[in-house]
Amino acid sequence: MILWIGVLVAVVASLAIATVRLAGLSELPVFLGPDLTVRTVRMDRGAGPEVQQFQRGDRLVAVQRQAVDDLRDLRLVLPNFPAQTEQVIEEAFEDDGNLLVDYQIVRPLHRFTLALQGDPLDPLTLPPGVEPKDRLVEIDGRQLPGVGPEGLRSIMASRPDALLGFERPNAVFVGQMRVPKPMIHYGIVLTFGLALLIILILWRFRSETLHPLTTLAIALETLGIAWLFLLAFQYQWLIADYTLTACLIVGLVMMRPLAIYARDQSVNDDATRGKVALGLGVLVALSLVVLLYYQLPNAETALHMAAILTGLFIIYEIVITGYEQGSRAMLGERGGYLVGIVILVLFAGLVAALMEPLAFEEDRWRWFVVLIPTLVWFGDVLFCLRQSGGHGWADIGDKQARQITLLEYFRLLGRELPQTSLQFVLHRNERSIVLADRGSEVEVLPASGALNDAVAILIQENARIPLAESAERQVHPMAGIAQTMQMALALRLSAPSHGIQVDQAYLVLIALQHLRAGEMPTYASAETLDHAQKHMTSQIWSAAMIEGLEGFASMIGQVSGTTRVGADPETPVKLIELQVRIEEASAQLVESEESLRLMNRECAELATRVQFFEHQWSQTRLGLSDCQRLLEVELIEGVQYLLASDDAIVVAGANGVGREFVAWCAHLLEGRPQALFGIYDASRGSDKKDVRVLLGAGPGVGRQPSGLLEQCQGGTVFVRSSENLSDTLLVDLCNAAREFEVRLFLAFTSHDAEKHSVLEGRPGELRARLGERELILPSFFRRRTIMRPVLLHFLAEAAQTRGKVIDGFSSMAMQALEAYDYPGEINEARMIVDLAVARAAHDVIDLEDLSLEVRPS
Repeated sequence: MILWIGVLVAVVASLAIATVRLAGLSELPVFLGPDLTVRTVRMDRGAGPEVQQFQRGDRLVAVQRQAVDDLRDLRLVLPNFPAQTEQVIEEAFEDDGNLLVDYQIVRPLHRFTLALQGDPLDPLTLPPGVEPKDRLVEIDGRQLPGVGPEGLRSIMASRPDALLGFERPNAVFVGQMRVPKPMIHYGIVLTFGLALLIILILWRFRSETLHPLTTLAIALETLGIAWLFLLAFQYQWLIADYTLTACLIVGLVMMRPLAIYARDQSVNDDATRGKVALGLGVLVALSLVVLLYYQLPNAETALHMAAILTGLFIIYEIVITGYEQGSRAMLGERGGYLVGIVILVLFAGLVAALMEPLAFEEDRWRWFVVLIPTLVWFGDVLFCLRQSGGHGWADIGDKQARQITLLEYFRLLGRELPQTSLQFVLHRNERSIVLADRGSEVEVLPASGALNDAVAILIQENARIPLAESAERQVHPMAGIAQTMQMALALRLSAPSHGIQVDQAYLVLIALQHLRAGEMPTYASAETLDHAQKHMTSQIWSAAMIEGLEGFASMIGQVSGTTRVGADPETPVKLIELQVRIEEASAQLVESEESLRLMNRECAELATRVQFFEHQWSQTRLGLSDCQRLLEVELIEGVQYLLASDDAIVVAGANGVGREFVAWCAHLLEGRPQALFGIYDASRGSDKKDVRVLLGAGPGVGRQPSGLLEQCQGGTVFVRSSENLSDTLLVDLCNAAREFEVRLFLAFTSHDAEKHSVLEGRPGELRARLGERELILPSFFRRRTIMRPVLLHFLAEAAQTRGKVIDGFSSMAMQALEAYDYPGEINEARMIVDLAVARAAHDVIDLEDLSLEVRPS
């Protein structure tokens, strides 16, 4: 509990550190590198007569008349403007709440032009605006090698009306930029708040089968993920603060060693590999922090190194996971999960680096650094929450699985009890069965008379071996028994929650030593007793009880044919009772499996209900006038022509071209009830599920659930991914649609629907019925007549959702949007507009607000 409190304190302290270190800092209109070189111009906030727009490659050298050498200097300058200056600025810009900041930049090479108008110029002086260090590099569009002041005077004398182009090295410019007032960084509060919530969930609902330190390590990894997200939210000021950078480096580097330690600790108490990884991670993290402060040129270089080393830790994790593949606690699929994530994201990173290497080096690399550890961390959290409560019946579903479960428990304790033989003793009604560890299997055999009596005394005296310190060792009956039988450990185990319960049945763990004559037994430690009870899960307990009860039944069956049956007239009764217990345990397994099947069926039916009503919410604001505005006139006429017949309509095209919207517009054109618009996704089901959901459960006893077509009687049903449906089901759907007076839309996904019919390869009956009722939707890029109305509709929708006032697109932004090819179709157009609205700082969407892939190259 103390360790968990320490983790919670660390989360709160991390939030406090990040908040305090970032206090007073605002988002700049440009993104600067560690050496104050301009990398990206985020927006134009210039104002005043001396406005100078930033360009990529410019270097900021002064702010508010104070010289700055790197980002750390700028971080110190911005929050410490003179109070009177800030007051004046606040009064001057009270409406928009921005601060007007003076700056000075140096441009490595400035190009500008000068037009000579034929006016007489003094040949001994330079034209206005030209300095002695400027070089003439172009005259009337013709390139020159670089002419100095003397040559310039000669050209001016001979060409009084020329257009001159100049280059000025290290040009100095001054201006003013608007900087928003410092605000609370809600992204940081949200990130650490979510981390705190997840850690509390891990503490409350962690798996009972895992070692406590396993969950604790995953909790610390979650804290590292929270720090990692500073790369996404506050990268500009992160690399300006070595304290924040050091904290993030520690969190980033330590995430995978903590995960390796967590999984190793879950199966090995000594956790040798995990401790090695943990020590290596600590060494690497501390080394990077030392290099950051004393050796590396800037914080960004240190973060690059930390990202590379984190990737090496992931590779190391893949190697050791493959080595330990097959262990139940290590999750057999984990190796493939890690490899899949690494290959997928590395491929995406390689593509991004090849397409825009400079942008990847300066900015995009950090998104991959955030993405890869986050995906792997998500698998760690699932690992930590697995098998919570009383689940895990599959581990004891058959005899082989029960044997493996028991052997793993024996091996776990065997590391603490070398040179001993471990065994369970199940004691019930003065009889005992032994479950002995034989290395490769668990042998079930009757207990000897001496062992049976020893176990009975242990249970009666409520004792244990080694005896408790309060016991009178000289007179306690178990003291002599333990020495005589060479017991290193004897412990009556307590039943865990959700384990199989049998009346008057006791499970005792015994460790027998192999001693030579005259040697005294070495007893187990109190920690070993605690570990034995702590690792006793409901699966292990239930496996031992089932194996022991089967041993009782087998033992009684072997004795029943001898003369001893007459000596114990209760033997048949006990045999029947034990068989009943075994049947009850088996019934629990069957009941659990049946509950799981019912749960899956209920989830499937619930998903169907959600699909049935999801369109009703998403389309409530779109009326018939919207449909007529957002669809081509020719397309509406084609829909009206097809609506003249009651047969189903096939809508074909690529994903995201608006097939569902066309069906909704047809629904409105026919005047059908808006609430009766059902949707079914055929890509997620099987043939049986498709039939049950669409057509109902079929004939049978009692009232059967109605299908989707019957529920939408008089309305419209839209079936996604209809290409997955069988020919027979398609015909049955068409017939049922006529029966229930339902307008049926069958959506087929095909990228070449304009070249080939989606019904090719289908039976002749189906082609004859639907071949003339195909509605082909082209790609969004080719639908030029509706592109602008659709984009403006998405703009209004996004602005209303985000609570912004956006008047429209600038001409350059609209040209870029109309020139983009939209490989993701209309869905991508909606996403692009929504992101632009989120980024917009003014009432018009400009080119800088659009995604990089949309902007002209």
